[in-house]
Amino acid sequence: MRLQAPHCPHCGATLSVAPSASTVTCGYCRLNLSIERDRITSPRARPGEEAAEPAFEQPEATLSSRESPRFELSVLEQPIAGAPAQLWRGVDLSGDRFAFIELRLIDAERHPVAGELEALFEAARDSLQDDGDPGLAANLALEAMKGSAVRLEIGILLFDPRPMTLTAYQAGCGDATWWLSQEEGRALTLNRGRGALERKNLREARDHFSNDPPVRLATGDSVLWLSAGVLGRGDTTRYPIGVGPLLPVLNENLGEDPLRVVTLAKNAAWKAREASSWQRALRPIGDFSLAAIRAIPPVLVEAIPGAGQVELHRTGRFELAVRRTPGDAAAFHPLHGERAVLVWLAPRTGRLAGDALERASRAVLAVLDKPDHGDNENPRRAGREALAALGGDDLDLAVIQLFDPHAKVAFFTHGWRAPIELLDRAKRSSSRTFDQGGEAWLADGGRLFFPGALDAAGTVTALDGFAERWNGGKASRLYEAARAHWKTKSSERALEKLGRAAASDAKVSALPGLALVTVLEP
Repeated sequence: MRLQAPHCPHCGATLSVAPSASTVTCGYCRLNLSIERDRITSPRARPGEEAAEPAFEQPEATLSSRESPRFELSVLEQPIAGAPAQLWRGVDLSGDRFAFIELRLIDAERHPVAGELEALFEAARDSLQDDGDPGLAANLALEAMKGSAVRLEIGILLFDPRPMTLTAYQAGCGDATWWLSQEEGRALTLNRGRGALERKNLREARDHFSNDPPVRLATGDSVLWLSAGVLGRGDTTRYPIGVGPLLPVLNENLGEDPLRVVTLAKNAAWKAREASSWQRALRPIGDFSLAAIRAIPPVLVEAIPGAGQVELHRTGRFELAVRRTPGDAAAFHPLHGERAVLVWLAPRTGRLAGDALERASRAVLAVLDKPDHGDNENPRRAGREALAALGGDDLDLAVIQLFDPHAKVAFFTHGWRAPIELLDRAKRSSSRTFDQGGEAWLADGGRLFFPGALDAAGTVTALDGFAERWNGGKASRLYEAARAHWKTKSSERALEKLGRAAASDAKVSALPGLALVTVLEP
């Protein structure tokens, strides 16, 4: 990981730091800040604010930020003198995975107690590295805990960049974890209500160690982790602040830089404490620590790799953009009854025979261009007849049939992936898939994206289903471009954007078989 653009831990403003500087003054709030490696530390209070300080002096804040290929992490820490120990730590794992672990020991009354936590952390960390199962890691950490009179609060967040998922296990953590979702437009709690662990849980038949359902993160989504000290968790003698004062800040800053999120959340928590007659003069029950992890997409490539040229075909209701690559062959044929069909061939090795496209087209038209033929809406049969006419299947083939009267698209693919539905904002469509083919009825502005040879497990037509199988999931460039396709009206330019996005995620040298069908708006 590397240091991100630095921000002030007091107000969240961006800092301009000279190389090798050890101090910097915030241009907004005028605090003098200390710089050490990837950390920026503020003094306990701003100059001249002593008279306005609460009875409990807010400790100095240390803000650190790092970035991995697919995640940004920002951590803000304010140690509270005399507070019982907690362990709160991020871990880099193999395969660009990342985990965050919190450990705290409590008694039967939920009060924090001192104890050895390093051995528990090591057991959890090693398990995550080997098996990638947060619930199993929590089980092994509990095994390493000494004594039966204490209980274990444990939270483990495991981030996996390939499907871009968060898999969490939390026991006794309450409202510690919040998902700042771009698609939902709000902050969502990930609390599942599981209590702190006891050693007897290791022997009970009941399952205490199942993971929470995975969360699929989209580009710009953040996950915020709040320590027990911020929430006042375990404070049974007073009225803890809880997460309520922080929620407006979280909902108003969706998609913001993690540095800014943790800073604003920290400020909101202290402001609520200062306004509380129950809390303002008292020491927090634990360290004030906040972490935000944000999903980031890969770098966008400047062009689709490999040679290729986009061709555009039109009917009364459709545009069909096809990215032809060297060695393939395609023909667009009008059919009876306001229909049309594209026949598209590409060799897997070597070259196509000189008359391959003609033979394939003849076989397709014999099925689809006969008004009295029972299969004239069946490109699956037409495609299989074309393969038979060519005498083999060592090639990729797409047959895409367009029906103007009902805005219907039917298709057959051999070797290439089935298409993905791209809806126009809130509009809906209807589709069904079969073996090597399917059909879809699209609303105006809707699209079908044919991804060609892109590597995604399974045959799916819905974008969300494709994202579950695609590298980077909802935080991939392709998912982001597909959701925003309606902002680009031109089918040619939209296909270019989708191709660049796919190449950014897949890191391939060529992208054969890309096509985009668009239903034209009246």
